[in-house]
Amino acid sequence: MTMRLPVRPRAPELKGKLEEFERAQILEALAKTSGNQTRAAKLLGIARRTLIKKMVRYEIERPRAETGRVEPPNGTRH
Repeated sequence: MTMRLPVRPRAPELKGKLEEFERAQILEALAKTSGNQTRAAKLLGIARRTLIKKMVRYEIERPRAETGRVEPPNGTRH
């Protein structure tokens, strides 16, 4: 016997909600750590490289501590 759930045409997209939540958590962790990506990653319980990939994905600018400049979200440097 197969159980079928009714499909709601206007049901909110779970993926979109999860992405919004994840982006907000990343921004909050960066704010708490004054933009320190290593400490923010630790706070989130993920690897720094994973944090950076997510920042690029969500177009969150990456502060550069050694120069004080902000790296563009696509990872290109000038």
